[in-house]
Amino acid sequence: MATGVKMEFRMLGPVELHVDGRVVEPGPMQQRAVLAALAVDAGRVVPTDVLVDRVWGSSATYGARRTMQTYLSRLRRLLRVSPDSSALVRQSGGYVLRIDGGDVDVHRFRRLVRCAAAEPAPRRAGQLEAALSLWRGEALAGLRGEWAERVRRAWHRERVDAAMRWAQTHLELGTPQDALSLLEDLVAENPLLEPLSAALIEALHASGRPDDALWRYRAIRDRLADELGLEPGTQLATVQRSVLQRAAPAAEAPAVAPRPVTVPAQLPLAPQRFTCRGDELRTLDEMAFPVARAGSAALVAICGSAGVGKTALALHWGHRVRNRYPDGNLYINLRGFHPSGDVVPPAMALRVFLIGLGVPVAQIPSEFEARAGLYRSLLAARRMLVVLDNARDSDQVRPLLPGSAGSLVLITSRDGLAGLAAAEGASVLPLRPFGPADARALLRDRLGDERVSAGGTATDEIAQACGGLPLALTIAAARVAGSSGMSLRSLADELRLSPTPLDALRGWDAATDIRAIFACSYQTLSHPAARLFRMLSLYPGGDCSLAGAASISGLPLPRLRACVDELIRAHLLFETSPGRLACHDLLRAYAFELVQEVETQAERDLAVTRQLDHHLHTASAAVDLVSPQRYRIEPRPPAAGVTVDRFASRADAVAWFEAERAALLASVESCAKGGRHWYAWQIGCAIAGLLTQLGHWQEHVDVLTLAHESAGHLDDPVALAHTHRTLGVSHALLRRDEAAHQHYRQALRRFASLGDLRGQALTHRNIAWLVEQQSLDRKSLRHNRIALALYQRARDKRGQARALNGIGWDYARLGEYQAALRHSLRAATLLAETGDSQGEAVSWDSVGYAHHHLGAHEQAIHCYHKALGLLGTTGDRYNEAEVRLHLSDSLEALGDSGGALSNRQAALRILEQLNHPQADQVRASLAR
Repeated sequence: MATGVKMEFRMLGPVELHVDGRVVEPGPMQQRAVLAALAVDAGRVVPTDVLVDRVWGSSATYGARRTMQTYLSRLRRLLRVSPDSSALVRQSGGYVLRIDGGDVDVHRFRRLVRCAAAEPAPRRAGQLEAALSLWRGEALAGLRGEWAERVRRAWHRERVDAAMRWAQTHLELGTPQDALSLLEDLVAENPLLEPLSAALIEALHASGRPDDALWRYRAIRDRLADELGLEPGTQLATVQRSVLQRAAPAAEAPAVAPRPVTVPAQLPLAPQRFTCRGDELRTLDEMAFPVARAGSAALVAICGSAGVGKTALALHWGHRVRNRYPDGNLYINLRGFHPSGDVVPPAMALRVFLIGLGVPVAQIPSEFEARAGLYRSLLAARRMLVVLDNARDSDQVRPLLPGSAGSLVLITSRDGLAGLAAAEGASVLPLRPFGPADARALLRDRLGDERVSAGGTATDEIAQACGGLPLALTIAAARVAGSSGMSLRSLADELRLSPTPLDALRGWDAATDIRAIFACSYQTLSHPAARLFRMLSLYPGGDCSLAGAASISGLPLPRLRACVDELIRAHLLFETSPGRLACHDLLRAYAFELVQEVETQAERDLAVTRQLDHHLHTASAAVDLVSPQRYRIEPRPPAAGVTVDRFASRADAVAWFEAERAALLASVESCAKGGRHWYAWQIGCAIAGLLTQLGHWQEHVDVLTLAHESAGHLDDPVALAHTHRTLGVSHALLRRDEAAHQHYRQALRRFASLGDLRGQALTHRNIAWLVEQQSLDRKSLRHNRIALALYQRARDKRGQARALNGIGWDYARLGEYQAALRHSLRAATLLAETGDSQGEAVSWDSVGYAHHHLGAHEQAIHCYHKALGLLGTTGDRYNEAEVRLHLSDSLEALGDSGGALSNRQAALRILEQLNHPQADQVRASLAR
């Protein structure tokens, strides 16, 4: 942390904060929990939802997020490193504690343990002792909750591992007595952990205390028999024999014969044809075998959606690394998402593993805790690979984890296993679908280069239809390979023309049928999450915002977030960006089938109505920020259950519109074709201005054509008046002048019949702009004067100001520059009073233009800079380009050719980004 303030976070005992060497009270218990939840991931962003889960777990209420914000605000003040900055920083999606890992005792402990592994015995002993000295009692002492308890157990195992290595190092150095005190304390805390007792017995024996060593052996032997019904394992028996061989003849307790060692080899056959995943294989190597590993059991999880190839990757990699584990490998399919719903309980998995480890069935404890303890004891002295395939969640996995170092646990799951990553430190590899190149490689591997090359673009079409899922691609390849009459092109056509691609990708059994595989994930969902999954298939476009998802499902945002988290954990949904949700095309097709089966037509119609209201009201809110001067058409109130996005800035509104643009256009089209004509014209007119401002000219025409056709179906005079006017603007922008005039005439007639003065005035201003482009400046002046009179009758101050500026601009075009100055300056004053920054900027551009032509170039430049400053707050790129073109003329007149060129080039870049027709004219002027 780049600051003079020194902070230290202690969690290996009570949670403490030290600032510049003094203890600072971190607040009440839950606030301490928040601090601990952040310090665990020091330097990394912790999502807010993860913080809530760590502090409250399953007991979190709707108010937990608000309470969390209170704690975070207090902690930001507490962790202030300067008057205007804090070590606790908000970043996209969560919070990050910007401190070095060495400032957190648990990270310092782990670093010391890792470094010790590569050191000679004397230095190793010192580093391990320094690591163990950081412990001040029970980790996270005083904190309650599920997460704190899981973390406490995991860290305790790391402490035990380090203590055993420290004791072994002292045995190597001939100073075993130095380890006795700590080992005795740990054995008292963990009386059934055989490796720990074995280390204490060895240390007692090496310290010249054989009687005490044998007494310790008898104590654990009796306790194992009484509590677990077991004899001591191989390691304990070996240590006991070693003590007896050097002890006095009167020593008690005959040696116990060691059990025969069983070396299980349970890994199933590796996939015969494994394609791509080179990056993932390297990542697994890095996760499982980091440099100077701390010595704790490695936990690696491969997580991803159904059909993405988790098991294939796990088995392929498992066979590659199995020789690193001389004591064998264990495998079990936990059936977490099996079609039958018959999930393997942890107790049954332990039984399978114990039999594989050579424990006679009659000696397997019936009690769950005893069975788990025996399993951990047997693995304690071994190096084994344990593969837990198809796990349901973290809770199913935890009892199957070794309790000490040496082994590797490889897990696959459709669940994200966030709890396992947080508490047990599991490394998680999210497995994604194949990209186009890898999808082609898989098809080439199955079908051969010649056939794939002959397929042309069909290969990429099939890959896209399969959503990049390896299972779907494999089924597609098998269909082509198994049929002499089917080519890649015919399969691509079938996938494209079929009502659902799921029919074309039906497998041969439950293990290869896409629907059946998706169903396994779907059936594990809670009722609200399952309904959300179904309803999202009705949403147009590729992704949606949280508010859009809340609207189509009718859920309030707090309940929606819980359902979204559940779907993301199940890999049935993913975030395309913070706050935007999507699912793969095949899953969407499956969800659409479900919504047709499960929901009634009335329920589906109501969901679509909520979605349309969400789009209409959110689009209106966006346009209010982007174009506050527009003629607003007030929509009717939204249906119950609709959530509307709100925007803090113009940039947020534009970002939402661009993200939702495809869905908005699809909404207008589906409404126009499906008979929802009111929504078609309302949404079409609401988004029209945004489409032009952002340069989507043809889309502007297309959407307003549909809106106008829907208005005609309604025979609604208000709708027809507005759509005629906005469609006239569309044609005018594309220089289809006659079509524009026709629509404007119709708009004027209809606004007049409605008595709508503002509508008439705005249409006259639109006509003025059109005839100005035709160089009919007197005609433009006449229409702007009519608009001014209409706005005065309507008592619309902002409209009057904009009409005045139009008149000023007309005078400037006619060469009457003093008249232009009077009208445009008056307009700028009025627009400033109404808070219309965009209109005020345009007026200052007109004033500058008049000054330029009167020879007052410096005054003109001052006006243009004022206009640019105002436009910077509005995001109006087109008018910025116009002002820069005018500014370049004044700069050139003063001899600043470099400044003139720079501004003209900047204007061209803007016009090109907007795809504006004027770009060609500016490009030509630059070429000259």
